[in-house]
Amino acid sequence: MCQQLRHHLALKKIYPLTLGSIPGIPIGVFFLKKVDPELIQWVVGAMLITYSAYSFLTKRLGKGIWKGWAYPFGFFQAVWAVLLVHLVRR
Repeated sequence: MCQQLRHHLALKKIYPLTLGSIPGIPIGVFFLKKVDPELIQWVVGAMLITYSAYSFLTKRLGKGIWKGWAYPFGFFQAVWAVLLVHLVRR
């Protein structure tokens, strides 16, 4: 099945997210060791509420997204992924 779907992958779009996430993983692990877990839960909750309200209240524009955003979003995605996995396994 993976062989059949491989030609659908847009590697040029995946590469910036992957490149941005590489430094984000160790930074997320650093936060796990240094930051209080309750603070992490509050910050994640606040971000989810804020983004939900933003998505609900703003009008979708048909504009494309600047391709350079993939690097910082890949970085923050990796940091948050590490933190969320830790919170779920607690």
